[in-house]
Amino acid sequence: MKQIVLKKIEQLRPYEQNPRVHSDEQVQRIARSINEFGWTNPILVTRDDEVLAGHGRLMAAQRIGLEEVPTLLIDPLTKEQARAYVIADNQTALISSWDDELLRSELAALQDADFDLSALGWGDDLPEFVEPPDYSILDEEDMDDMLDDLEGGAKRAIMIEFN
Repeated sequence: MKQIVLKKIEQLRPYEQNPRVHSDEQVQRIARSINEFGWTNPILVTRDDEVLAGHGRLMAAQRIGLEEVPTLLIDPLTKEQARAYVIADNQTALISSWDDELLRSELAALQDADFDLSALGWGDDLPEFVEPPDYSILDEEDMDDMLDDLEGGAKRAIMIEFN
């Protein structure tokens, strides 16, 4: 069974060819998350302490002055698998999405509980939820009269859009 092992930060070597870029703002937000929630996700390393996943967490740990971080050895991997995993770990996280209704509800509940929402990773840029358009007006009987009053091109565009 794999075990999480604390390692000194200076032991770890970031993967030099890591194509993922971590902005200063992102590292700051990760550091904020670590301060709020503690360390929840180990840095994944090879047998020779090369970082496969967790480069941003490592940078955040350095920023807040941690001396050790939890690591998890990912072994055995071929050199090619290790290279591929660095990319796959980042890409698979990008292809998820949010359920806006549930997210809105959860954010509202946290806000009602006076939780500091800046710790959630958006900083002060919380998502804005746009209400879907109300198309119920299209069901009104007067719609035909309103469309008849429009110029030909605009009327055709509206009819094409909603037919």
